[in-house]
Amino acid sequence: MNSLETKHYFVKTIRNYFDEQGLMEVITPPMVTCPGIEPHLVPFQIQASDNQKTPYYLHTSPEFFLKKVLSQYHQSIYSLGFSFRDEPESENHRPQFLMLEWYRIDQDLEVVKQDCKNLIENLYRQFNLNKEVLKFESKSVSELFLEFVGFDFLEINSSEDWIRQVKNFNPSYLSSAKELTEWEDFFFLLFLNLVEPQFKNYPFLFVTDFPAQLAALSRLQPDSRLCHRFELYINGLEVANCYQELTCHAEQLERYKNSQAQAQRLYQRNIPEPIVLLQALKTGLPVSSGIALGVDRLLKAMNLVDNPFYTET
Repeated sequence: MNSLETKHYFVKTIRNYFDEQGLMEVITPPMVTCPGIEPHLVPFQIQASDNQKTPYYLHTSPEFFLKKVLSQYHQSIYSLGFSFRDEPESENHRPQFLMLEWYRIDQDLEVVKQDCKNLIENLYRQFNLNKEVLKFESKSVSELFLEFVGFDFLEINSSEDWIRQVKNFNPSYLSSAKELTEWEDFFFLLFLNLVEPQFKNYPFLFVTDFPAQLAALSRLQPDSRLCHRFELYINGLEVANCYQELTCHAEQLERYKNSQAQAQRLYQRNIPEPIVLLQALKTGLPVSSGIALGVDRLLKAMNLVDNPFYTET
């Protein structure tokens, strides 16, 4: 089977799974007025005619439009199409990439975890990659920090706490830590250098219970220090990111304002108001869990083709 055929049957298997599950596919417009609100994601802005008053962007994710559909139809849905992020090409990233997103209404994260397992098992069977049962493991971020860093991030409340823990654990990181100001920057200094590299030892790993500072568009847990979020890694490569979706308009508006201030402070960049998202929340977003999965990354993790990324060249 050549590369073109492999990608065709790969995408067809994905669509077949969700069609059989009763989810409706939604075609989303890639050109939007707000491409996303996470301050560290850089969108592409559209160069349009001079008389166009509203700036447009290529979306970094179809999430906002999908939530508009959820608010109107209250039906579990999925989308399979390209997303765009203006970031340097790397081993695991291209500026345009194929994204799978799906939303289960009235369901928690465990149902979406099972979707991930079923979908990946279907793909492995389709391509005769493994005759054995695939082993999926789950570990919380707290467990991973304790195991690989030596302390629980839930004990950290300030930059001073981070610096003290970094100094105690690994003084070599101290010069970097002193230049940081944001809570999540300290977190990622240790997570990306000490925790994530260990994931290559797990064939399939769900990383769960993220800190509330990284909630993004997810709901907080009863323990308000944590949010309802998980990420899926395959042999150390992050392939998916899942939230139990935030449904509160006021809380989402406040998070947007915080993201806007952070983007201005760090990058002198404006984040347009997410009108479509906020309107969906006003209309009434059903309780749901949603996930974004990088199709190119999944192809790479499964080692099915020489060039897994959907590129022009």
